[in-house]
Amino acid sequence: SKAYTNIGELRTQAGALKEAIRNFSLALRLDSENSIAYAGRAEAYAASGDVAGAIRDYDKAISISPSDSANFVGRGHAYLVRGNAD
Repeated sequence: SKAYTNIGELRTQAGALKEAIRNFSLALRLDSENSIAYAGRAEAYAASGDVAGAIRDYDKAISISPSDSANFVGRGHAYLVRGNAD
């Protein structure tokens, strides 16, 4: 799970968002409680324009790891983007 998460993070940094989402999804199939993979996939979704997917994954990351404030910031940004698109 950790290897797929790490690859997903590298793919996101490289702008290969579809591949990043695929790797984070593989990580989550192996460990459905991997809050880092949910947050990473949320970031990739947001960068690819899938704001609803980003919010959904940030919600899951927050439910698993409520002390990680970065997930609240990411979700807040996604809500802001969604609000500006309406």
